[in-house]
Amino acid sequence: MCPIFLHLRKSYDVKVTIPDWAYLSVFPTGWVGVLPQIWVNEVARPHPRQHFVLRHLGLRDWRARLPNGFEVKRIDIALLAQDSMQNLNIVTRWIGNNWRSTQDFLEHGFGFCVLDVAAHALVSFCVADCACGDQAEVGIKTNVSYRGRGFASAVVAATVEHCLAHGYTEIGWHCSSSNAGSIATARKVGFEKERDYVAYSDQLPSENATDLSPAEYADWARHYERFIETKPAYALNAACARALAGDDAQAIQHLRHILAGGERLGADWLLNHWAFAELKDTPEFRDVVKAFS
Repeated sequence: MCPIFLHLRKSYDVKVTIPDWAYLSVFPTGWVGVLPQIWVNEVARPHPRQHFVLRHLGLRDWRARLPNGFEVKRIDIALLAQDSMQNLNIVTRWIGNNWRSTQDFLEHGFGFCVLDVAAHALVSFCVADCACGDQAEVGIKTNVSYRGRGFASAVVAATVEHCLAHGYTEIGWHCSSSNAGSIATARKVGFEKERDYVAYSDQLPSENATDLSPAEYADWARHYERFIETKPAYALNAACARALAGDDAQAIQHLRHILAGGERLGADWLLNHWAFAELKDTPEFRDVVKAFS
């Protein structure tokens, strides 16, 4: 066993330093053998991921590709202050999950977004998940109703252009191996796959309905359902998985269970959640959303 690991075990219990909600990857792979000794999350499962690095900027004409009525803006203090902007909370949550504070992000990070001017809505964004010296890792997200229109590649190209102009020489990109859309966007902008690796998480390894098959979503649903009695928070994970598996009745049942438990998810949040896109026009789902209002 690694001497450093033995030292840590003697000093204090390493388990307390890694929260259950961690999205964990290990390197070198030898750590996998001792993972149960340093992290206790029985709900977490391994899933394959890929790491890409920028080789060249492959979309220099991104400005010309933006349709009328849309514009790319830097995510700065002025934009973050526009409380009335639709979907701004998704960006602020993303920043909060990756940076110590908004101020830390503004001082050391960067990001760009695509705005639907008429709707006063933020529809796609690319943000630095971390940045140090001449290295940075970026993450992206596009509103479901605006996907397939080139907004993701445009905002990533704008972000990469900024990186290259400000001395970043190593720009990385991580995504699930099942996320075909993310992989296609990365390659379109000039990223190439550097390696495959495995990550551990208790979250569904999917960001799009087509990332997994209905059978795989059903398997994840059954996995979450084994823990709901002792860990009620996983009812939401099960609801998402059941909805994506096409099991509408079970998805609704899980949402009602959450409602009965007193948790307030937020009506708008539910209506805009990509996992419930196929459910949102059904009377049963509308009733649940109304109850959460």
